[in-house]
Amino acid sequence: MPFESKAGFLNRTETELASTLTVDAMNQTLRIISDILQDYEMQELGTHNEGKDDLLKTYLDTLRIQGRSQKTIERYRYILTRLKNDTMIHTRQITVYHLRNWLAVEKERGIKDRTLEGYREIFSAYFNWLHRENLIDRNPVSNLGAIKCMKKKKEIYSEVDLEKLNDECIQIRDRAILAFLKSTGCRISEMTELNRDAVDLTRLRCKVLGKGNRSGSFIWIRWRGCSWSNISRHGRTIMKRCLSGKERKDCSRAASGRC
Repeated sequence: MPFESKAGFLNRTETELASTLTVDAMNQTLRIISDILQDYEMQELGTHNEGKDDLLKTYLDTLRIQGRSQKTIERYRYILTRLKNDTMIHTRQITVYHLRNWLAVEKERGIKDRTLEGYREIFSAYFNWLHRENLIDRNPVSNLGAIKCMKKKKEIYSEVDLEKLNDECIQIRDRAILAFLKSTGCRISEMTELNRDAVDLTRLRCKVLGKGNRSGSFIWIRWRGCSWSNISRHGRTIMKRCLSGKERKDCSRAASGRC
């Protein structure tokens, strides 16, 4: 039986019985009907033409106008395009059963719960926007609950661990990266986007383009309340060597690993 026909039938059944049955009775009824329909083929009659499905493009254009980062837009495009291609139906016909089935398939593929929750949040943002804009009649994520994720405690590198990492560094570039990350607390993605002019070793600060393209924020080059020079004079010397002269070209490609 085509998945979209079954989902549409169950969705309509839920709508028709919403004012009659309690939530528990509704869920039990839908489960029984779903089990029975497994032995039957179903085809929807009188399917109307929904027209060109350009809702995703409209949504992505809206995100772009709102100033969302290009990385965020591309991630939304990738996940929502996968959903659209896998279900092979018009966006207006997608129900909560399609979303649950898609997430269940991803879980069977070994995708972790935290990643699945990220997918669910993307679905929620997309379909909530479509519903607010009156582009869809029924919001399929209204009954799509959050996915519980185990909170993993983040481990912190000790001074001994950092010394070991420093000992393993062979190139000046590698030691400069380690010293910079330790002193600033920057994300790796933020460090890779830095220009040379954004690093001020004289005033001990740098200007980064933060998460979500938030610019203008300054991260003082400090660690545990101490200035960089108080932590390691050698580290500051390495940064100066890396950002000047013949070492500069290598350090500018720090994240690529092509040096």
